[in-house]
Amino acid sequence: MTARKHLKARVRARMAHTGERYATARAHLIPNAAPGSAAVTPTQRGVNPAANALRIILADVGLEVAEPQALTIGGGAGIGVFQFHYAREDFSSLFLAGRHAWDDDLRFIDGALRRLGLEPVISETSSPRTADRRLREALEDGRPVVAWVDMAELETRGYPAEHRGGAYHVVVVRSLDDSGGVAILDDLANQPVEVPIDILARARSRIGKFRNRLLHLPAHAQPPTADQVRAATAAGLDLSVDGFDHPRTRNFSLDALGDWSARLRGTGKDSWATVFPRGHRLWAGLASIHQCTEHYGSGGGLLRPQVAAGLRDAADRLGDAPLAEVAARYDDLAAQWTELARSALPDDVPVLRRTRELQDRRARLYAEHGPDAADEIAATWVEHAAIKATMTDAFPLDEAATRSLLDGLASRVDAIHEGELAALETLREAR
Repeated sequence: MTARKHLKARVRARMAHTGERYATARAHLIPNAAPGSAAVTPTQRGVNPAANALRIILADVGLEVAEPQALTIGGGAGIGVFQFHYAREDFSSLFLAGRHAWDDDLRFIDGALRRLGLEPVISETSSPRTADRRLREALEDGRPVVAWVDMAELETRGYPAEHRGGAYHVVVVRSLDDSGGVAILDDLANQPVEVPIDILARARSRIGKFRNRLLHLPAHAQPPTADQVRAATAAGLDLSVDGFDHPRTRNFSLDALGDWSARLRGTGKDSWATVFPRGHRLWAGLASIHQCTEHYGSGGGLLRPQVAAGLRDAADRLGDAPLAEVAARYDDLAAQWTELARSALPDDVPVLRRTRELQDRRARLYAEHGPDAADEIAATWVEHAAIKATMTDAFPLDEAATRSLLDGLASRVDAIHEGELAALETLREAR
């Protein structure tokens, strides 16, 4: 406790001298802290919240892996295709995902750790006081702590109020600075993120499904051996195949891509002509294709570039050359997914292009500047809402052009479906 008190005094002195934020000043004072110290150092920008969190807690016990390798150990590629319609609210939405166990970050992280021979400490509670105490106790073990939060409640990304209560997310808590009243987090930005402690507490308790959930490794945890890492990598690849072969529901299977293609072309009750008619609902559906594929926990290409990089590492780690062919297939799929996303918001339709630019700007601002860019990010949401308000009466495409756009998207989805099936078969044969 005394050492931490003296460190805080040194950090405060540097802040007063340089004008730096707390996290930056502390990082300069302890840039090469040993594993287990929970030091705040500049973070490597992550792509997928859960895979990035897994990378961070593994690095803390001395196993340095890049995010693609963490992704592979966690199960690698997956798929999710969901569309929703709420008639009373006149609201439709599309959701796409590309990671194994994308719907359950606890299963993804916990399973990966146990495959590596590590047993995490997991806690949940409905009591705010107990939640605060358990976070502090976990940090006292000297380990970074994964916390489940509502991303909108963190107030770091300028999210509109209507997103609160459904922005499922995980962050890594590095430390609490009671004198400054802030928590230091890793959250997919270039630098550690500072959040007021009370706001972090509110974000942790917002979603009942995982209220105040925490995960960390105990102080005595040791780095996995090379043999354990190889075994966990092989198990992760097998898990990816099994996830595709035995999906929870059809929406978690590659068949869902065929269903989506048919809905884009069709005219029935589940078709896009019905669920996403011309107007604000179609605009929202097109925007969701791009957002999910390029930004929402994917980093572009529906996470396929990360999958490919993880497969190349696995080929080297396991001495399994055929995995390099699988990686090449996922590289090609990454390009196809990105082209699909861009085609949904094409350059030659200015208001759709602008929608895409706003999504890209939000992602770039947060990655480069974190919460310091919250006001600029909020401004993109204001413009986003203004565009949406015009879409019912001024959708930019007539019926014929809309039909052509949806048919073109369906053809791209068909090609992706075929490519995903081929990649899975190649992975299955490589195993």
